[in-house]
Amino acid sequence: MYKRQVLAFIILAATLGSALSALIGATALWGGGLLLVEEYGDAFLKWWLGDMMGVLVVAPPLLNLLTYPSPVRSARQAVESCGLAVGILWVGYLIFGAPQLAGHGYYPAAMAIFPFIIWAALRFDHLGTSLATLLVSIIAVRGTTHGTGPFAAESPVDSLVRWCAFANVMAITGLLLVAAHARQKRFHRLLVASHKELERRVQERTQELERANDELKQEMETRRRLESELIRIGDHQQRLIGRELHDGLGQHLTSLGFHCATLSRRLQKQGNPAAADAATVVELVKQASLMTRRIAHGLDPVTMESGDLSIALQGLAETTRSLNGIGCTLRIASNVDLPDPPMQTNLYRAAQEAVNNALKYSHGSHIWIDLEREGEVQRLSISDDGVGIDPDQMARASGLGLHNLRHRASLLDGSCTVTRNAMGGTTVAISYPIPEDPGHARDAI
Repeated sequence: MYKRQVLAFIILAATLGSALSALIGATALWGGGLLLVEEYGDAFLKWWLGDMMGVLVVAPPLLNLLTYPSPVRSARQAVESCGLAVGILWVGYLIFGAPQLAGHGYYPAAMAIFPFIIWAALRFDHLGTSLATLLVSIIAVRGTTHGTGPFAAESPVDSLVRWCAFANVMAITGLLLVAAHARQKRFHRLLVASHKELERRVQERTQELERANDELKQEMETRRRLESELIRIGDHQQRLIGRELHDGLGQHLTSLGFHCATLSRRLQKQGNPAAADAATVVELVKQASLMTRRIAHGLDPVTMESGDLSIALQGLAETTRSLNGIGCTLRIASNVDLPDPPMQTNLYRAAQEAVNNALKYSHGSHIWIDLEREGEVQRLSISDDGVGIDPDQMARASGLGLHNLRHRASLLDGSCTVTRNAMGGTTVAISYPIPEDPGHARDAI
């Protein structure tokens, strides 16, 4: 029972209900001529106290037996309950059964029984407390009726009042204490249940976050593979086009140049006025053949003839100077470790992309291509002396060229940065670690 229910039980049932019952009973006896007026007070008091004891001492064990399960759930608790009963019997005999404790002046001795009531309330809940109270009441009633114990007096009414006062205090103390303890245990169970529910929800949320994180990782890995495949296919197509230009169109232009040169010489020997036009055609064919070779070399720089990144970058610089009329300088440090061909192709494509961006947007007069090494990190940078780029604009930039540069850097386990340099222009830098396992870079690309 809750504390509020215990108080209602004590006030309404034990006190007011028993008082009303005693009032009706005593009045009925007086009205029937079975009770004198001067005996009415004693009769009412005996009736009231008897009913109150029945409500406080006898009724709770019966109600608890029907309502609450047995508090003894193990052999250890069974032994403890037997020890409690033996203790109550022994102390009860010493208090209420010893003749030397009869009479006034020994009321404090009855307080020795309260630790056992507290023991029962804390360890055996409602049923154990009510049974302990009933057992103490039986021992006290027996001792009092036999003239022993602190409640024995010459007048039976005095003995009854003393014993009832003690039983009331004992029963109320036990009921309130067990109600408070039950409330504490209920709160503890609620707290444990809330803690378990919180742990369950946290675990569910953690699992959801882990699943979402795994899905995000899988999606990122899928996108990374797709981007890598797109770049690989694009590079492969460029190499195919470069080879077709070199081996197909380039050879045809070379053959055409030979024929045009032969025709020009014949026309010159014949003194034909068209000889000058033929010479112009020969020169145009030579220029077309040269441009074809340069374009083919730009599309397939590393795998065609040289197989060397430094030579490919040198070709990029020369092509930039000759075709665009802008200065382009290549600077490669002596301690640079050139990676495997797949990484070289990736670096060349990044440099090519950055140079093209500089040609389009910088409006500068010179471009520098630098390849250097600092410890275990190498850095490919493309700088210009143009108008530069606003950092805020760069933070919002989402063009395909910059995206490709960053993705190529990620394929090298590196990073791509775009900054304003000391000349006021822009520097695009790709920093990447030197792979310990060359196959790692090959597999990534």
